[in-house]
Parts: sequence; structure tokens; C-alpha cells
Amino acid sequence: MRRLPAPRGEKSPAGRWRGSSLLASPVAIVLALAASQAAGAFTVPPPAPPLPPPSGTVVNVSTVTQLQNAVAALSSNTTILIAPGTYQLTQTLRIRGGISNVALRGATNNRDDVVLLGSGMRTSGAVDICVTGEDAADILIANLSIGEAFYHPIQLKGELGCDRVRLYNLRLFDAGEQFVKGTVDFANPNGVDNGTVEYCVIEYTTVGPDDGYTNGVDIHDGANWVIRYNLFRNIRGPAAAPLTGPAVLMWSGSSNTICESNTFIDCERSIAFGLGPQSGFAHGHQGGIIRNNFIYRASTSTAHPDAGISVWDSPGTEVLHNTVIQNGTYPNAIEYRFPGSTRVVIANNLTDGAIAQRDGASATLAGNLTNATPAFFVNPSIADLHLAATATAAIDQGVNIADCPLDWDGQARPVGPARDVGADEYRPVGAVAAGFHTVVPCRLIDTRNSTGPLGGPALSAANNRAFPLAGLCGIPPDARALSVNVAAVTPTTGPGFFTLYPGGTPRPLFSTINYSGGQIRANNAIVTLGAAGDVAVYCGQGSGTAHLVIDVNGYFQ
Repeated sequence: MRRLPAPRGEKSPAGRWRGSSLLASPVAIVLALAASQAAGAFTVPPPAPPLPPPSGTVVNVSTVTQLQNAVAALSSNTTILIAPGTYQLTQTLRIRGGISNVALRGATNNRDDVVLLGSGMRTSGAVDICVTGEDAADILIANLSIGEAFYHPIQLKGELGCDRVRLYNLRLFDAGEQFVKGTVDFANPNGVDNGTVEYCVIEYTTVGPDDGYTNGVDIHDGANWVIRYNLFRNIRGPAAAPLTGPAVLMWSGSSNTICESNTFIDCERSIAFGLGPQSGFAHGHQGGIIRNNFIYRASTSTAHPDAGISVWDSPGTEVLHNTVIQNGTYPNAIEYRFPGSTRVVIANNLTDGAIAQRDGASATLAGNLTNATPAFFVNPSIADLHLAATATAAIDQGVNIADCPLDWDGQARPVGPARDVGADEYRPVGAVAAGFHTVVPCRLIDTRNSTGPLGGPALSAANNRAFPLAGLCGIPPDARALSVNVAAVTPTTGPGFFTLYPGGTPRPLFSTINYSGGQIRANNAIVTLGAAGDVAVYCGQGSGTAHLVIDVNGYFQ
């Protein structure tokens, strides 16, 4: 627990569904959000898709003693299924013992049906931390409410080997410090990698601790985290407290975080990639994407307002299509800061405050609009930041970018002649959302094969290559975008990146996947097709070549 210094459019009912992006499953998103789409209400977070039935050994528990004993005896390939009820814990639930593929989940899909309680947010006792992940991997914690912990509802101990944790459909409430804490041994840092936080509510019922020392998700030295479709609410301190930490804080050498399609309400700071240079780490954070987030702060919600999005010592980070409304509480909506923040891209964001450079940072800015008013939005007082028809300064005013083909609701961009600015793509009443269709997974491109339109040679540094894809693998000629898995295979030099974008259009400034020399790296993406049904790929490395492999699993029409 070391502390480091801080240096909708007015849519039709058929239009209100959300989710998408890199690393998201389009099938799960489209099907699971259909209920929200049909209901037409502004609901955050969106309904969580039901998990499949547990596999392996299943242990059913219905009392505190049974639960604690089951966790103490937990072995690999086991799910503990908790019956509805409130469980006042008498000891921390420690997931440990070198195990893997384990789950702690409520027996229903309602996160409110099972409540695990610690000793108290302001009362130290036997259970200051409710759940820990220790020397264990491939952990699922789902369908629960966990709160009233003096320190953390959930702590994940990278120093003990914890990795690959999925936090799903949780309510985490009233933490004395951080809600989700990923720790390391700073003498030999090796943090928790490949974590996911999705469809969760992370909140204070009123305000946080008196000393202001809190965050929603706080990860040291973690790689490849995905934080999506969550609601962060009231991550703020009392008036007498100092400034609280960001609701999402990825730092101490973290990298390649994707923070997308979340909603932040009345938080002092919402998203920070890095908090400045830190001894022992090349950068506070590197790479990653912050996109499609709604950030709203009422004018009287906190005594310590700060920037909604902070890129502080995080080279190569992209800040795309966010909507940040702070009602005059702080002059800057987005800040990029410190000399280490290079190659930052900030594009198509809609704010009511400045996008500010500080302390030697550098970034490419394009398509941003910083003078939004309440009249731009459907219902800003409840953080419903969908564009209204009156938002003409934002509608069709964005720049072309390869990333973010879908908006906060999971609807295709653009609807009109150009993208809208902000997290929402305005869709007039009666407009029909693009439909997603699955195909049997099929290999489209493999440059390791013999020379041909979809084969070799490898991509050359600083060169583009177009690939005609419509009509292949069951993709119809009128497909607008593809859901694909993209792999960079053994590039001869690095670092580098691939940018996938519609054929016949200018190459944007953003990457689809980043890699280092000699690596095999893969990522999911949704890629818009050009008018000829083609995708262009740019190989962004200093010299040499890299092989490209693309598999398709679905398309938008």
C-alpha cells in the first residue's frame, strides 16, 4: 500500500445500445445489449450479458462459514457459487495456493443479490480487505456486491504472482482506500497483467475517506488491462480532504490499457494514465487508448475538481471520442503532461473545457470541440451525454480515424458524411442501427503464405498495402465493417505498429496494434471497409518487415 507522490442524438428506442471496440466480443455486445436497446432508457452500466454456466467443480455455499471454508480449500478448475444473501465476513477471502481457473460468483445474474461485507469503511477490524488474489491466475469474480472495507474490497497481488483476473458485474462500494488495488514489489516490480473490469458499479454512497486517499481501479505495473462498460460514481472526498486520486489510475510502469465506454459521474478526477515520472519505471504508463467515455461532473458536486482525463508521462496514448462535461468546475477537461508524454493523439473529443499541454508534453490534436453547452445533450443532468439534434457544431464535424468505428452505444460511425465529435454518434429518430452478423472464423490474410493479393510478401516499414476483402469468407459486398483478430508476427525490428483503415481514404494517425521486434502480438479490432470493400494496412516501423495475419469472425451491414 505504498503511496507515491502525485508530482444522443435524440435516438429512437432502437438506437440506445452500446458497447464495442478493441478486445470486446461483438457477438456478446450486440446480443447482450439488445434489452437496453429495446427499453430506450439511459441505463448505466448496461445490462451485463449472463455468464455461461460454470464448468469444472462447482461448490455451492449459503453461509459465511461455508463460503470462507470453500475459499480456504479452493483448488484449480473450481467455481464457488454463492446463494443470495448478505455475508458479514469474519476473515479475508484469499484466493491463493498456486491455483488457476477459479471463480467466485453469485448464483444469480443480479449483482445486488449477494453482498459481501468487510469490517467497515472507517472501522479497521478482522476484514480490512474483503477478497485478495495472490499466487493464482485466471480468476473470475462476478455477480456480487462487495464493500465496507477499511482498505480494499478487492486487492490483487502482483508481487505474489496474481495474473489474468476478470471482475464482472460487480458493485464495489464504500472503500476506505482503493476499490480495486493491483500491488507490486517496487524493488522487483511485476504487476498484475491482463485484467478486465466490466459491467461494474464502483461508487461511494456519498463521499470517500477523510484523507482523500482513494481510487476506483488503481493498478501498478499492469499490462493489457481492459476497463469497459462500468459506472464510476462519487469517487471524491469530503470538503476538508485533499484532492482524491483518479477513478481509473494506471501507473508505475503500466502499459497498453484500454479504458472505454465507461460513465463517470461526480468524480474529482476520472481517468489518468500515469501520474508523472516515477523512479524505477521508464514511464508512468505507455500506450493504450482512452475512448468513448462519458464524463460528467455537476457544478457543486466536489470541492476538489480536476481534469477529467490526464495523460501524465504516457507516450503513445490515444484519447479518442470522449465527452467530458465539467460545468466550469475546472478549466481543463483533458491534460497531457510531462516530457515523456510523446506521440500522444487527442482526437474527436467533445468537452466544455480546454485540452491543455503542460510541462513539455507533445501531442497531435484533431477534430476536438471544447465549447460544448448543455443544449448539445439529451439530458446532461443525469450524465446522459447523447447528442441532441441541436448539437450541430458536433454532428458530422469529426476527423476520419481508423479506430472507434462504433460509438458509446455500439452504433456504427459515421451516420452522416463525417463522424460526430464526442462519444455519441447522433442518430435521428427512426434511423436503423448497423446490424452485426457472425461468420465462421476464417483467415483472410496471411503474408507468410506465397505471394498474392492476400498473402506474401511481408509488409515493409513505412509502407501501405491494400487488401480486397468483400466477398471473402462470407463477407457480403455491402458490409460496412469487419470484426477481426489482427496479429503482427515476428517483425524484424521494433517498436512498430499496424494501422488498419478504410481503403481509398487518408491514413489516420492512430495504430490498431503495437508491437516490439521479434514479438507475436494479437488484438481484436473492428475495422471499417473502404468503398471498394478493402482495408489498407500501414506498417509503422523504422526499417525491416513484419508479417500480418487477419482472421474475421463477423461483419456489420
